[in-house]
Formats: sequence, C-alpha cells, structure tokens
Amino acid sequence: MCTEQNNFKNGLKVKNKQFIIIIYPVIFLIFFVFGYYFSHHTISSYKIYKRSKIVLGTIVEVQIKTDGNPLKYFSEVFNELERTDTLFSNFINNSQIQNINKSNKDTIDVNYEIFNLLKLSDKIYKYSGGSFDVSLGRVIQLWQFDSENPFLPSIDSIRKALTLSGWNYVKLLSNNLLVKNKPVYLDLSSIAKGYAVDKAIDKLKELNIKDALVNAGGEVKVIGKEWEIGIQHPRLPEYLIKKVSLSNLAVATSGDYEKYFIKDGKRYHHLINPKTGFPENRYRSVSVITESCALADALATALFLSTPKDRENILKNFPNAAAMFIDSTGNIFYSNRFEKYFKID
Repeated sequence: MCTEQNNFKNGLKVKNKQFIIIIYPVIFLIFFVFGYYFSHHTISSYKIYKRSKIVLGTIVEVQIKTDGNPLKYFSEVFNELERTDTLFSNFINNSQIQNINKSNKDTIDVNYEIFNLLKLSDKIYKYSGGSFDVSLGRVIQLWQFDSENPFLPSIDSIRKALTLSGWNYVKLLSNNLLVKNKPVYLDLSSIAKGYAVDKAIDKLKELNIKDALVNAGGEVKVIGKEWEIGIQHPRLPEYLIKKVSLSNLAVATSGDYEKYFIKDGKRYHHLINPKTGFPENRYRSVSVITESCALADALATALFLSTPKDRENILKNFPNAAAMFIDSTGNIFYSNRFEKYFKID
C-alpha cells in the first residue's frame, strides 16, 4: 500500500516508490492498448455505447451515453477525427503539414487551424525553455519510432538533423503566415492528437450530446460528470497506478513505455530532447489534467522533457493544469492541484 510522506520538494508533494496497484483482469484486456481504463456510472435509461477505429496513427475510442440511436453520432465524430488527421499527419500524402515541410518557400500561407496550434506551441516553447519544440521533425524521422523497426541513429546524423531543426528558425506572422529561415520539418505529434480529441468533443457538443468520452491512444477528454479514468503503470502495463475522476476535463500522459526499444540494456523512447536529439530519461511518465486536451497533450510532453526549473515555470504559467510525475526511479510526485482529482473508492 502506498504511503505519503509529509516532506515537500520544489513545491511538489512526493510519494514513495511503492505504488497503489489496482487490478482489472477482465476489463484490462479491452483497454490496455490505450494505457487507460474507463468506467462511468449508469443513470436512468441511458446506456453507454462504444465504437473504436484506427485514426491518427492509433486506436481511437468514442463512448457516448444516450437513450437514443448513437450511430449517426459515431459517424460524424469519426469523420471529424479523420479530417483533423489530414491536417496534421506526416504520413498522409499532401497533408497540410507535409506540404508545409516540402515547401521551398520562405514564407508560407498556413491553414488557420494549424496556425493557431502553432501559436499555442510557440507559447509552450517559450515557457518550457525550448524543451517543447514542434520543429524537430528531421530528428524524429531518424529514430523511426513510427515504423516497425526503430533504431539508434548515428551521432553524426543526429547532429546534422539538429542543425536543420529548432523553433528559433520559425516565425509566425499575422494573417496565418509562417516564415522558415531554415528548411525545418514540423512534427505536431506531441499536440495534434490532443487537438483532434478536442475537435471530436466539440462535434459531439454540436450534436447536443451531454455525456461522452473520446480517447485517442491515451489522450482523453470527457463531457459530463465523474468519468473514472485509470492511469497505466509505466512498467507493468497490466496494472493501473492511479484513478482520477473527471468532469468536463481532459487528461493526457507522455511516457517512455509508449514507443521504445531496448539496446545494450538501455531504453530508447520517442520523447526526444530538442537540445540533444536523444530521448530524455528524467521521467517514466507525466500525466496532465486541464480543460483542453491539446494543452494537456503538449504540457505532458513539455514537462517530461523539461528541467526542474523549467517545470516550475510551466506550471506557474499554466495554473489550471495539474500534473503527476513518475521519475526514472519510480518515485511519484505531483503538483498541488492534482490530488483533488483522485478517485476514492
């Protein structure tokens, strides 16, 4: 059983290395792929309907609570998810991001949705001391984590890719214009899934759905009250490490267990430090709760990659965000507001 210590470090409450482990042997078989377990109390004649589909390079699940026929709702929300995928994917031919990366122009007219997400990325870049950087596409491509055979790139190739990367080479102008001073490649995978979840929830709201959940591979947002969400143990995928109860909020987790390989006894994962071009191993996972899934998605990555000093600066400038950290030794600590979301059995 987990015990809490009374000491505080850098304003964050610290827990010891033992974890609360909650086992759901049957339900987990369905949900372990996502890294999350969902449940919700049934009220009156309303039922929860679920549909899953591969979109955004992951399995996306939509849960809708209704007393009517949900089929038209699922169709519209998955259409919206596919629409956002065509904007941000680096793997769909002629996607908006792919066209930006291939453009030989210095000044590019950017889709307004991408431009707005780049503005948010710029804000997080500044508050994180450069730890969150969506212009790292050339470096990320070297590692091939989205393929079946990721591998360790050579140091020379990483150094070369870093010279063609960096948000400082990008400038956002008015009227949705973007300037690239070097041929950097944008990669919005650290924020786009969360944004897609936000848009899916917005679509459900337009359809007058009051109670629903959208999960895109661990980026989750709910409408309605008291959705129970379990956060996966970063080393024991069959266990949950914490349960939270959310109402009209989002949660996202960045972890070193999502995409990784082991070489010579060392874990290499997909969360790349923009300064070194190599995975950052300060944490095993970081989970963030806030109103926007795009923000939760980006902040989870930013906090995972940030130094303790930059971590404090991020949390100070995004006061509505609450975070839980599991460090490289298995210690758990969290920002002061995270506790209020704990699910108490």
